[in-house]
Amino acid sequence: MEIYSRLRIDPHTGIPLAVQLSQQITWLIASGAVRAGDQLPPMREMADALGINMHTVRAAYQRLEADLLVSIRTRQGTIVLPFQPGELAGTRPDLPSFLFGVILPTPAPIYIPYLEGIQDAAGEARLLPLICFARDNPHLTDRYLQQLLAKRVDGIIVTSTSSHRFVDEPSLIDAFPPIVFVDTPDIPGSLLPDSKDATYLAVGHLLQHGYPQIGLIACPRDWANVEPCWQGYEQALAEAGLKPDPDLIVEVPDFSHQSGYEGTMTLLQRNNPPRAVFIIADSLALGAMQAFADAGLDVPADIALASYNNIEQAALHRPGLTTATLPAYDMGTKAVQLLQKRMEGYPPGKEHEFLSSELIIRESCGCEPIVKGKERRGS
Repeated sequence: MEIYSRLRIDPHTGIPLAVQLSQQITWLIASGAVRAGDQLPPMREMADALGINMHTVRAAYQRLEADLLVSIRTRQGTIVLPFQPGELAGTRPDLPSFLFGVILPTPAPIYIPYLEGIQDAAGEARLLPLICFARDNPHLTDRYLQQLLAKRVDGIIVTSTSSHRFVDEPSLIDAFPPIVFVDTPDIPGSLLPDSKDATYLAVGHLLQHGYPQIGLIACPRDWANVEPCWQGYEQALAEAGLKPDPDLIVEVPDFSHQSGYEGTMTLLQRNNPPRAVFIIADSLALGAMQAFADAGLDVPADIALASYNNIEQAALHRPGLTTATLPAYDMGTKAVQLLQKRMEGYPPGKEHEFLSSELIIRESCGCEPIVKGKERRGS
């Protein structure tokens, strides 16, 4: 069977052979290589294939059954059961692995300083992070959660999760080792950037230039971590005595350069396009700058622009991009610090914890480059 090529038993490690076998099969189940309903090989066949005693295989299968990963039935064999995180977590030994998982949606540039913060904080704590990119796929997110649980990590940092399991089943959080949620507003007690205030800062700055209206290019409002940007945009307009004009708002499907380019072209085709635009992510804004150039518009002489994130390319582009900072590095270090507290037994809070932004003013808005700090406002 194919399963034999994935198993390796080493009698010289000092780890009991039954433990080696059960841990490896647990990993295969958590990874989806062995699925619910599959039948494990008969004990004698498994023993002969691996060159070990049948009683060792029986002990391994019994460990799997105790973890509710398999069901052993006379004449029916050993059947794999659906993966149950709570049951496996309940059998965790009270020993540290010094490992923790980090699940992110994509390997986007925005996450580089965030990961640097995680790595630096992990180094100080003498912990090792295991980085997993779920690529905005909830099924892949779930698989990584299962694999990290099978690896007996001490904790998990879940960032901008595309899995709604924890939203639909909050009690499921207790089935895992300590978890810290970052940039996941629909989970109570998440660590969040203050995106509402960051947007308020950037849009407010454009309004100070005297533009009669500010356009908006944004991802869908029903995304939990995007909604605060819409709120900050509306708040800044309201305080200036303005109302959002639907004809000056373009919704794009993702944060890619291409979406920024296409969204900008759509905005420029509207009646009376704005002379100033806020774009909710630097990656979108860089695509927008190319669109403005292709349309023969000069930034900022013909159209002013501000954004959010402050990725490295924002400073390198010409003109430099005015943008509110995403406190990514600080979020990474803070996430590890919170995870350490959870691992020490401190319960998670129910209130979100916010990290504030500052406005980095460069040429795209029509100003000379400066840094404009601001105290965090209430959300």
